[in-house]
Amino acid sequence: MERLILFPKNEFKYYNEGKKCFKNHHYEKAIFLFEKAMKLKYLKKDCIKYVIDCHIELHQFEEVYKMIENEFIDKNVEETYLIKKYLYTMVLEEQYIEVNELIKIYKENKDFSVDFKSYLDELQILVEEKLSHQNGFMMKFFKSDDFEDHIQIILNLEKLNVSKYEIEINQFLNNPQIDSFVKFIFLKYLITNNIKDELNYTNHYGKQFLITKENFIDVLNDNRYIEPIDIVLKNEKINQLFEKAYIRNIWLDFCIKYYPQLIDDLNLASAVLHTLLLKTISLSFNTEDISKLYQIELKRLFYYF
Repeated sequence: MERLILFPKNEFKYYNEGKKCFKNHHYEKAIFLFEKAMKLKYLKKDCIKYVIDCHIELHQFEEVYKMIENEFIDKNVEETYLIKKYLYTMVLEEQYIEVNELIKIYKENKDFSVDFKSYLDELQILVEEKLSHQNGFMMKFFKSDDFEDHIQIILNLEKLNVSKYEIEINQFLNNPQIDSFVKFIFLKYLITNNIKDELNYTNHYGKQFLITKENFIDVLNDNRYIEPIDIVLKNEKINQLFEKAYIRNIWLDFCIKYYPQLIDDLNLASAVLHTLLLKTISLSFNTEDISKLYQIELKRLFYYF
Protein backbone atom coordinates (compact mmCIF):
# COMPACT_ATOMS: atom_id res chain seq x y z
CA MET A 1 0.00 0.00 0.00
CA GLU A 2 1.25 3.47 -0.87
CA ARG A 3 2.37 5.47 2.18
CA LEU A 4 0.49 8.71 2.89
CA ILE A 5 2.48 11.79 3.94
CA LEU A 6 0.40 14.27 5.93
CA PHE A 7 1.43 17.88 5.47
CA PRO A 8 1.14 19.77 8.80
CA LYS A 9 -0.87 22.62 7.29
CA ASN A 10 -2.45 23.68 10.61
CA GLU A 11 0.91 24.31 12.26
CA PHE A 12 2.12 26.38 9.30
CA LYS A 13 -1.16 28.30 9.36
CA TYR A 14 -0.73 29.09 13.08
CA TYR A 15 2.89 30.08 12.48
CA ASN A 16 2.09 32.49 9.64
CA GLU A 17 -0.86 33.99 11.55
CA GLY A 18 1.41 34.37 14.57
CA LYS A 19 3.95 36.32 12.52
CA LYS A 20 1.20 38.64 11.28
CA CYS A 21 0.00 39.23 14.84
CA PHE A 22 3.56 39.90 15.98
CA LYS A 23 4.07 42.42 13.18
CA ASN A 24 0.83 44.17 14.16
CA HIS A 25 1.80 44.23 17.87
CA HIS A 26 -0.92 41.76 18.92
CA TYR A 27 1.55 39.94 21.13
CA GLU A 28 -0.80 37.98 23.38
CA LYS A 29 -2.59 36.44 20.39
CA ALA A 30 0.77 35.80 18.73
CA ILE A 31 1.96 33.83 21.78
CA PHE A 32 -1.15 31.64 21.59
CA LEU A 33 -0.57 30.92 17.88
CA PHE A 34 3.17 30.26 18.16
CA GLU A 35 2.61 27.87 21.06
CA LYS A 36 0.24 25.87 18.85
CA ALA A 37 2.65 25.99 15.90
CA MET A 38 5.70 24.85 17.89
CA LYS A 39 4.24 21.33 18.14
CA LEU A 40 5.88 20.89 14.74
CA LYS A 41 9.58 20.25 15.39
CA TYR A 42 10.62 22.06 12.21
CA LEU A 43 9.04 25.30 13.50
CA LYS A 44 9.84 24.94 17.19
CA LYS A 45 13.06 26.97 17.25
CA ASP A 46 11.59 29.99 15.47
CA CYS A 47 8.38 29.82 17.52
CA ILE A 48 10.32 29.84 20.79
CA LYS A 49 12.24 32.92 19.64
CA TYR A 50 9.03 34.70 18.70
CA VAL A 51 7.36 33.82 22.02
CA ILE A 52 10.37 35.16 23.95
CA ASP A 53 10.19 38.39 21.95
CA CYS A 54 6.44 38.66 22.59
CA HIS A 55 6.95 38.38 26.34
CA ILE A 56 9.68 41.02 26.13
CA GLU A 57 7.38 43.40 24.25
CA LEU A 58 4.68 42.83 26.89
CA HIS A 59 7.25 43.43 29.66
CA GLN A 60 6.41 40.00 31.08
CA PHE A 61 9.96 39.63 32.27
CA GLU A 62 9.47 36.66 34.58
CA GLU A 63 8.10 34.65 31.65
CA VAL A 64 11.15 35.63 29.59
CA TYR A 65 13.57 34.43 32.26
CA LYS A 66 11.63 31.20 32.76
CA MET A 67 11.58 30.38 29.04
CA ILE A 68 15.27 31.15 28.59
CA GLU A 69 16.28 29.10 31.63
CA ASN A 70 14.26 26.15 30.29
CA GLU A 71 15.91 26.52 26.89
CA PHE A 72 19.38 26.38 28.43
CA ILE A 73 18.36 22.84 29.40
CA ASP A 74 16.26 21.82 26.36
CA LYS A 75 18.71 23.32 23.83
CA ASN A 76 16.20 24.05 21.06
CA VAL A 77 17.76 27.49 20.58
CA GLU A 78 21.43 28.48 20.36
CA GLU A 79 23.03 29.55 23.63
CA THR A 80 24.33 32.94 22.46
CA TYR A 81 20.83 33.97 21.37
CA LEU A 82 19.47 33.07 24.81
CA ILE A 83 22.23 34.99 26.59
CA LYS A 84 21.59 38.07 24.45
CA LYS A 85 17.87 38.00 25.25
CA TYR A 86 18.53 37.36 28.93
CA LEU A 87 20.91 40.32 29.19
CA TYR A 88 18.61 42.54 27.12
CA THR A 89 15.71 41.77 29.46
CA MET A 90 17.84 42.58 32.48
CA VAL A 91 18.75 45.91 30.85
CA LEU A 92 15.04 46.66 30.37
CA GLU A 93 14.58 45.97 34.08
CA GLU A 94 17.46 48.38 34.74
CA GLN A 95 19.59 45.72 36.44
CA TYR A 96 22.73 47.41 35.14
CA ILE A 97 25.13 46.35 37.89
CA GLU A 98 24.12 42.69 37.54
CA VAL A 99 24.37 42.85 33.73
CA ASN A 100 27.84 44.34 33.95
CA GLU A 101 29.02 41.49 36.18
CA LEU A 102 27.55 38.86 33.83
CA ILE A 103 29.21 40.47 30.82
CA LYS A 104 32.60 40.21 32.54
CA ILE A 105 32.01 36.50 33.17
CA TYR A 106 30.88 35.77 29.60
CA LYS A 107 33.82 37.66 28.10
CA GLU A 108 36.20 35.27 29.84
CA ASN A 109 34.63 32.28 28.08
CA LYS A 110 36.96 31.31 25.22
CA ASP A 111 34.30 29.23 23.47
CA PHE A 112 32.23 32.23 22.41
CA SER A 113 32.70 33.71 18.94
CA VAL A 114 34.39 37.02 18.14
CA ASP A 115 31.04 38.44 16.99
CA PHE A 116 29.37 37.55 20.28
CA LYS A 117 32.20 39.09 22.28
CA SER A 118 31.90 42.26 20.18
CA TYR A 119 28.22 42.35 21.11
CA LEU A 120 29.18 42.07 24.79
CA ASP A 121 31.68 44.93 24.39
CA GLU A 122 29.01 47.20 22.91
CA LEU A 123 26.50 46.24 25.58
CA GLN A 124 29.04 46.90 28.32
CA ILE A 125 29.64 50.44 27.02
CA LEU A 126 25.88 51.08 27.09
CA VAL A 127 25.48 49.64 30.59
CA GLU A 128 28.39 51.61 32.03
CA GLU A 129 26.94 54.77 30.52
CA LYS A 130 23.61 54.00 32.21
CA LEU A 131 25.37 53.39 35.51
CA SER A 132 26.91 56.85 35.35
CA HIS A 133 23.42 58.41 35.12
CA GLN A 134 21.47 56.36 37.63
CA ASN A 135 19.00 59.00 38.81
CA GLY A 136 16.23 58.27 36.34
CA PHE A 137 15.68 54.56 36.93
CA MET A 138 12.04 53.85 37.77
CA MET A 139 11.42 50.24 36.77
CA LYS A 140 12.13 48.83 40.22
CA PHE A 141 9.65 51.29 41.75
CA PHE A 142 6.90 50.26 39.33
CA LYS A 143 7.59 46.56 39.94
CA SER A 144 7.66 46.92 43.72
CA ASP A 145 4.74 46.27 46.10
CA ASP A 146 6.27 48.64 48.66
CA PHE A 147 4.47 51.92 49.42
CA GLU A 148 7.81 53.69 49.94
CA ASP A 149 8.89 52.74 46.41
CA HIS A 150 5.60 54.02 44.99
CA ILE A 151 6.20 57.34 46.73
CA GLN A 152 9.52 57.52 44.87
CA ILE A 153 7.58 57.52 41.59
CA ILE A 154 5.63 60.58 42.73
CA LEU A 155 8.78 62.31 43.97
CA ASN A 156 10.50 61.75 40.60
CA LEU A 157 7.67 62.49 38.18
CA GLU A 158 9.64 65.13 36.29
CA LYS A 159 12.32 62.54 35.49
CA LEU A 160 9.81 59.98 34.24
CA ASN A 161 10.16 58.79 30.64
CA VAL A 162 6.49 58.02 29.95
CA SER A 163 7.04 56.29 26.60
CA LYS A 164 9.63 53.97 28.15
CA TYR A 165 7.31 52.87 30.96
CA GLU A 166 4.02 52.79 29.02
CA ILE A 167 3.17 49.22 30.05
CA GLU A 168 4.22 49.70 33.68
CA ILE A 169 2.20 52.93 33.98
CA ASN A 170 -0.92 51.16 32.73
CA GLN A 171 -0.38 48.27 35.16
CA PHE A 172 0.28 50.70 38.02
CA LEU A 173 -2.88 52.77 37.45
CA ASN A 174 -4.99 49.64 37.15
CA ASN A 175 -3.74 47.83 40.25
CA PRO A 176 -6.39 48.15 43.02
CA GLN A 177 -3.80 47.16 45.65
CA ILE A 178 -1.71 50.31 45.17
CA ASP A 179 -2.42 53.24 47.47
CA SER A 180 -5.30 55.23 45.94
CA PHE A 181 -3.88 58.66 46.72
CA VAL A 182 -0.53 57.82 45.10
CA LYS A 183 -2.37 56.62 41.99
CA PHE A 184 -4.56 59.73 41.90
CA ILE A 185 -1.56 62.09 42.15
CA PHE A 186 0.12 60.17 39.33
CA LEU A 187 -3.04 60.24 37.20
CA LYS A 188 -3.48 63.97 37.82
CA TYR A 189 0.12 64.67 36.79
CA LEU A 190 -0.24 62.77 33.50
CA ILE A 191 -3.60 64.31 32.55
CA THR A 192 -3.21 67.92 33.71
CA ASN A 193 0.26 68.27 32.18
CA ASN A 194 -1.08 67.03 28.82
CA ILE A 195 1.29 64.09 28.88
CA LYS A 196 -1.59 61.68 28.21
CA ASP A 197 -4.99 62.47 26.68
CA GLU A 198 -6.67 59.43 28.20
CA LEU A 199 -5.85 56.61 30.59
CA ASN A 200 -7.53 53.52 31.96
CA TYR A 201 -7.85 53.73 35.74
CA THR A 202 -8.99 51.10 38.24
CA ASN A 203 -10.08 52.31 41.67
CA HIS A 204 -9.65 50.70 45.10
CA TYR A 205 -12.79 48.61 44.60
CA GLY A 206 -11.70 47.15 41.26
CA LYS A 207 -13.91 49.26 38.99
CA GLN A 208 -12.24 50.43 35.78
CA PHE A 209 -12.85 53.79 34.10
CA LEU A 210 -11.53 55.70 31.10
CA ILE A 211 -10.17 59.02 32.36
CA THR A 212 -9.76 61.78 29.76
CA LYS A 213 -8.80 65.46 29.86
CA GLU A 214 -12.49 66.27 29.50
CA ASN A 215 -13.86 64.08 32.32
CA PHE A 216 -10.95 64.32 34.76
CA ILE A 217 -12.05 65.43 38.25
CA ASP A 218 -9.62 67.13 40.60
CA VAL A 219 -11.03 65.86 43.90
CA LEU A 220 -9.38 68.51 46.08
CA ASN A 221 -11.12 71.31 44.15
CA ASP A 222 -14.46 69.58 43.68
CA ASN A 223 -17.54 70.66 45.65
CA ARG A 224 -18.50 67.02 46.21
CA TYR A 225 -15.39 66.79 48.37
CA ILE A 226 -15.50 70.30 49.91
CA GLU A 227 -19.18 70.87 50.79
CA PRO A 228 -19.91 67.73 52.88
CA ILE A 229 -17.06 68.72 55.23
CA ASP A 230 -18.64 72.13 55.90
CA ILE A 231 -22.09 70.62 56.42
CA VAL A 232 -20.95 67.91 58.82
CA LEU A 233 -18.95 70.45 60.84
CA LYS A 234 -22.20 72.29 61.58
CA ASN A 235 -23.23 69.30 63.71
CA GLU A 236 -22.38 70.22 67.30
CA LYS A 237 -21.36 66.69 68.30
CA ILE A 238 -19.04 66.28 65.31
CA ASN A 239 -17.56 69.73 65.89
CA GLN A 240 -16.69 68.82 69.47
CA LEU A 241 -15.20 65.42 68.64
CA PHE A 242 -13.13 66.11 65.52
CA GLU A 243 -10.70 68.68 64.14
CA LYS A 244 -11.41 69.91 60.61
CA ALA A 245 -8.06 68.57 59.36
CA TYR A 246 -8.98 65.08 60.60
CA ILE A 247 -12.39 65.28 58.91
CA ARG A 248 -10.75 66.34 55.64
CA ASN A 249 -8.35 63.38 55.76
CA ILE A 250 -11.10 60.85 56.44
CA TRP A 251 -13.28 62.23 53.65
CA LEU A 252 -10.41 62.51 51.17
CA ASP A 253 -9.47 58.88 51.78
CA PHE A 254 -13.06 57.83 51.05
CA CYS A 255 -13.40 59.98 47.91
CA ILE A 256 -10.06 58.87 46.48
CA LYS A 257 -10.87 55.18 47.00
CA TYR A 258 -14.16 55.55 45.09
CA TYR A 259 -12.67 57.91 42.49
CA PRO A 260 -13.94 58.92 39.99
CA GLN A 261 -17.35 57.96 41.43
CA LEU A 262 -17.94 60.85 43.81
CA ILE A 263 -21.33 61.16 45.53
CA ASP A 264 -23.47 63.77 43.74
CA ASP A 265 -26.20 63.95 46.41
CA LEU A 266 -24.93 66.40 49.04
CA ASN A 267 -27.18 65.01 51.79
CA LEU A 268 -26.05 61.45 51.13
CA ALA A 269 -22.39 62.49 51.00
CA SER A 270 -22.75 64.31 54.32
CA ALA A 271 -24.44 61.30 55.91
CA VAL A 272 -21.66 59.01 54.68
CA LEU A 273 -18.98 61.33 56.07
CA HIS A 274 -20.82 61.64 59.41
CA THR A 275 -20.99 57.84 59.68
CA LEU A 276 -17.34 57.40 58.67
CA LEU A 277 -16.23 59.74 61.43
CA LEU A 278 -18.22 58.00 64.15
CA LYS A 279 -16.91 54.63 63.00
CA THR A 280 -13.33 55.79 63.61
CA ILE A 281 -13.91 56.11 67.36
CA SER A 282 -15.26 53.73 70.00
CA LEU A 283 -18.65 55.38 70.25
CA SER A 284 -22.01 53.71 69.71
CA PHE A 285 -24.40 55.42 67.29
CA ASN A 286 -27.60 54.71 65.41
CA THR A 287 -27.29 54.73 61.62
CA GLU A 288 -31.02 55.31 61.27
CA ASP A 289 -30.68 58.55 63.25
CA ILE A 290 -28.01 59.75 60.82
CA SER A 291 -30.22 58.95 57.82
CA LYS A 292 -33.05 60.98 59.40
CA LEU A 293 -30.71 63.87 60.22
CA TYR A 294 -29.70 64.19 56.56
CA GLN A 295 -33.13 63.20 55.21
CA ILE A 296 -32.04 60.21 53.14
CA GLU A 297 -33.23 56.62 52.85
CA LEU A 298 -31.38 54.26 55.19
CA LYS A 299 -30.68 51.76 52.38
CA ARG A 300 -28.76 54.43 50.43
CA LEU A 301 -26.46 54.92 53.39
CA PHE A 302 -26.02 51.17 53.87
CA TYR A 303 -24.69 50.91 50.31
CA TYR A 304 -21.39 52.36 51.54
CA PHE A 305 -21.12 50.34 54.76
